[in-house]
Amino acid sequence: MGGGATQLLMPLIYDIIHRVGATPCTARRSALFIPGWLHVIMGILILTLGQDLPDGNLASLQKKGDILWYAATNYRTWIFVLLYGFSMGVELTTDNVTAEYFFDRFNLKLHTAGIFAATFGKVNLLTQPFGGWISDFAAKHFGMRGRLWSLLILQTVGVFCLLLGRANTLPNGDCLDDHILYRCTSSMWCNVWYY
Repeated sequence: MGGGATQLLMPLIYDIIHRVGATPCTARRSALFIPGWLHVIMGILILTLGQDLPDGNLASLQKKGDILWYAATNYRTWIFVLLYGFSMGVELTTDNVTAEYFFDRFNLKLHTAGIFAATFGKVNLLTQPFGGWISDFAAKHFGMRGRLWSLLILQTVGVFCLLLGRANTLPNGDCLDDHILYRCTSSMWCNVWYY
């Protein structure tokens, strides 16, 4: 969701700043200040209004024992880190380069490439809950083994990524088909293990 909104809004912000009279380099750098300031504002709001953890504040939980050491030495934590990196990390990287890919590979305008990238980012709205449903369905019928098979099957994301890299034409649909399949499977894969 956030990647899709970013791909849609950032080219628009860049275009507005560029039309005001800034050079392309200045417009690009100026556009990056807007999400930066939004991050600072949200960080201050979270620090002042939020609690540290769902179970309470970190200071009170630390009095009960060394939580960080337990988490760092638990093998399940590192499996989770690897899964997160291989699924969500890949998706975030793809979100970052999708507009540039369409811009460079198919000579689209930056704004049009941003709309394409945003559309694919919005796929998450439907596919991520579906990935969670697949995981729950498999777990209900086959236990943990079902969840693992769901992960393995959805790892076909790599095949669609390779097909996308070999696509040469945008209008006849081979690129769009490959990209839709890639985005759907990668988004579902992120939430098969997460839920």
